[in-house]
Amino acid sequence: MNKTLLVALAALLAGNVQAQNNPSYKVEVCFEDTQAGGKYIFRSSDLTDNFSDTLTLKKDGEKVVFKKEYTEPFTLTLSYIAPGEQRAGVAGNAFFIDSPLTIRISGTQAAMLPAASVEGGVQDDPILQQIQPINAAMYTAFLDYQKLARTPDASKAEVDSLVGVLNQLTRQMQELQRQYIAARPQSIYSAALLSGMLREDPSVIVPLFEAFAPAVKESRYGKTIADRLAVIQAIQPGRPAPDFTLTDIDGKTLRLSDFRGKWVLLDFWGSWCIWCRKGNPALVELYQKYGGKDFEIIGLAARDREDNWKKAIAEDGLTWRHANLALNEGGNDLPAKYNVSGFPTKILIDPEGNISVISVGYHETDDPAAVKLIDALGETYVQ
Repeated sequence: MNKTLLVALAALLAGNVQAQNNPSYKVEVCFEDTQAGGKYIFRSSDLTDNFSDTLTLKKDGEKVVFKKEYTEPFTLTLSYIAPGEQRAGVAGNAFFIDSPLTIRISGTQAAMLPAASVEGGVQDDPILQQIQPINAAMYTAFLDYQKLARTPDASKAEVDSLVGVLNQLTRQMQELQRQYIAARPQSIYSAALLSGMLREDPSVIVPLFEAFAPAVKESRYGKTIADRLAVIQAIQPGRPAPDFTLTDIDGKTLRLSDFRGKWVLLDFWGSWCIWCRKGNPALVELYQKYGGKDFEIIGLAARDREDNWKKAIAEDGLTWRHANLALNEGGNDLPAKYNVSGFPTKILIDPEGNISVISVGYHETDDPAAVKLIDALGETYVQ
């Protein structure tokens, strides 16, 4: 055997030994009603290099073991695609991997995967175990809500009742999550949880973050929270609205600071957003009454295709200034700069250039931004 071949074999063996020594995590999955040809999809959602791996069942109800090298803490999502389907018919289940551990998830029906209990790692914590039955109840209520939404003669009282149940369960889950974060400041999962709660009041978020152990603050979750808190604290009523320069729908320069001296409503929306479109008639009415000398609206479309965006503007009769963030260099960064985490989001800016009101979501009546504007300009306003 020549020397070159010996060197190559030695390198190969060394590589195999190193690979065998790398720590791995495992996920054991079994749902009794799954069928041969069905697929379990394992996806990461918060790694620098995210992955999506598939395991195909060879027989009905097969138990599968997913194994992968562990590199850092992250959230793993599991979903199931039935044979012959192109995508998952139900939502998935997410769990946290914070070490080379074994996660076990099983049940009788794959359709109830989002409500299945998960064993292993942080999921075994007594506080988090209280969340699992709440999560199951939430998913069951959500399925009932979907069924009711498809029922033509469903009453408003029935819908409101289910929404009330979902809201109550959500509050219970969020309270347990806050309990876990407060009780486990050394846990990296606390930071992962808190990073998903940044729409809450900073007075709730900041104390929880400040109590974290130094290593948790320095984790990528901790750094994300710190960065977002800086934005959240900057985008508050009374603080200056960050300036921006964009190219509008007519190819003209659109600069926020050029509107100083007027009330300005920034409308973060999209043609794809049902609730944005549903709220447009009220915006049109508001602009017809107050738009012009003392008030302007700037429509800021996010994640929107140019043709759909222009069509929605024409169909809805939106006669104010518009810019498509996706068509502007750096435009896609603007929602994060303004701490926009949902659509629609409306931010009312006063004539001095300071944030006055932040309104998130659809308001059938009494949108806080509109109420403030009407209060400032007066019901009897005449241009």
